Amino acid sequence: YYGVHRNGSGFVVRERAPGASSIHLIGPFSDWRVSPSYEFRRISQADWELEVSENALVHGTLFKFVVGWVDRDGKAA
Repeated sequence: YYGVHRNGSGFVVRERAPGASSIHLIGPFSDWRVSPSYEFRRISQADWELEVSENALVHGTLFKFVVGWVDRDGKAA
């Protein structure tokens, strides 16, 4: 369920991050920068999902997750 999986139009990427406030996928497709085009959406309290085109991810493409967190005081960490 989690990880990168092919779907009909490209790929779906799922990650479990219960304390996250945001998650972005970065890589050569985003010039290694955070972009709204690659922002995950929360699908449950702890689960996040992003659909990307098959052109963005090809076998061997390197990528990273940029995870945003909120501290106990509600400030972005």
